[in-house]
Amino acid sequence: MLEYASLVLWLPYIALLVHTIEELPEFSSWSTRHFRDMSAMQHAVIQSIMLIVLLVCSVMATAEESNGVWIIIVAGFQLHVGLNALFHIVMAVRFREYSPGMLTGIAVSLPTTFVFFGYVSQHAILTGTAYAIAITAGVLLAAAAVGNLFLPRKSNKKTMRAEI
Repeated sequence: MLEYASLVLWLPYIALLVHTIEELPEFSSWSTRHFRDMSAMQHAVIQSIMLIVLLVCSVMATAEESNGVWIIIVAGFQLHVGLNALFHIVMAVRFREYSPGMLTGIAVSLPTTFVFFGYVSQHAILTGTAYAIAITAGVLLAAAAVGNLFLPRKSNKKTMRAEI
């Protein structure tokens, strides 16, 4: 059981890694068209930081002396990954075009979210309070990721001069 439990705790990292690989080539230009200016480098840095943090959390969550805090954080990330998949689906419908990341969102992120939370619930890995904290953290992380897309656009001097 420990081996399967350890694998389950790695699902958020695996899902985010695969999802990031799909997103990297086109998400920044898609975001720039629909939300705010985002360079490929900015997107890569944001994703890399999340992957590093999640890697550390996954290692700590599967350590023998692990306490529940690491599992709560990993669970929060998994919820974020699942909610991010829903974001891609909604945006594809909204803009009537493919949202980079939607394929892995549907094929990887949503299934891993169901498997993860199904396993965590079935084996009572988190207490009710810990579950509530993980859900809150995941929703906040997802809201921050989407909110980042709505930050003001950088001012363009040429555009500003034309307006004056």
